[in-house]
Amino acid sequence: MKLSEIKEDLVNLSVSHKTLFINILLAEITVMNRCFWGDDSIDDSEKINGLKWSNELVHRLQNIQFKLESFDDHNTIDSIFDNIDFNKKQSNLLSSHIHPTVVNAYNRFNRIEHSWDYELDIDSQNRYLVIWCKILTEGNPGLKLQNNEIIDLKKRPNILSVAVDYSYGNIELPKTYDIIFDRNDLSRFWECKTIVLATENSRKIHWDLWRGHHSRCFIEVLGELPNIFDELPILGEKTKTYPCIGLCSKYDWKNIKKKNMKKVKTS
Repeated sequence: MKLSEIKEDLVNLSVSHKTLFINILLAEITVMNRCFWGDDSIDDSEKINGLKWSNELVHRLQNIQFKLESFDDHNTIDSIFDNIDFNKKQSNLLSSHIHPTVVNAYNRFNRIEHSWDYELDIDSQNRYLVIWCKILTEGNPGLKLQNNEIIDLKKRPNILSVAVDYSYGNIELPKTYDIIFDRNDLSRFWECKTIVLATENSRKIHWDLWRGHHSRCFIEVLGELPNIFDELPILGEKTKTYPCIGLCSKYDWKNIKKKNMKKVKTS
């Protein structure tokens, strides 16, 4: 398999999966270095030179890894393969061994089942729900919870029926978020607990959100309702501009802002 084919396959992966690939590649380079050192047929000076440039490659890969930990994913895959290409040119020994080493790392990576069943499998910067409109509850005045409690929606104005865009992951409900924000202008945000109580699909109440699906959700905002909810249109209402409301945890908020700095408006 050509390195260019591996590079093309990796370029659109998430930050967490790119980090995993680098971890596997570093482990495979360690095995390669042991093969260098244990091969008596290789001249000592050639071994030392090969290990020198292999060590330099490891250093560069670790720097890329540190950037990914800060969700800096600018040209990550290009940087990995540019460094491989540069360092292998400095040593014939490294040049002859690095290709099968990368292929081994890629094959190991592909044998791992990449799950979306857990929220921690999703990059922090992508862990937020998007609400794009309200849905009238006139035909459904009550909501029956898992404990069989029935909530009268007319008497609980902070419980809203909303349309949630494609879910970022498989999420068990109820789920509490810490931050409400305007997805179009991240300078508008509120530290306010919001509980996603349940979802309704095909006229049935469910206790989970499914990755990639959009749903009708019942949410409860604890405390004063932020005025951004007044700006949401009603489902079916024609409007040219409206906010998309994001819900996220306090931990994920800093990484969401970092990824979307262009949407932070300043006065």
